[in-house]
Amino acid sequence: MNTQIQPLEIPLKGTATQIFIRTSTDGIYNPTGMIYWQALSEEGKELASGNIPLTVEEVEAWGDSMEYIENLVLDRLNLTKKQ
Repeated sequence: MNTQIQPLEIPLKGTATQIFIRTSTDGIYNPTGMIYWQALSEEGKELASGNIPLTVEEVEAWGDSMEYIENLVLDRLNLTKKQ
């Protein structure tokens, strides 16, 4: 999923205007998860990327709400969604 964000200057790289978010879980025997994110330019060029680990409690709270994941990523990366 792509989310439009308030422009963020990434030194020596450019200006990020969107963030791509992909999620995965480890399964029923280890119910934790991971969020992979990419900060992208207006043209879709990757400027930064990383992973955010999810605890069991966060996976449970996530349910099927991508809004929960989107808000978690924005909060952890200190980003603001573009209105």
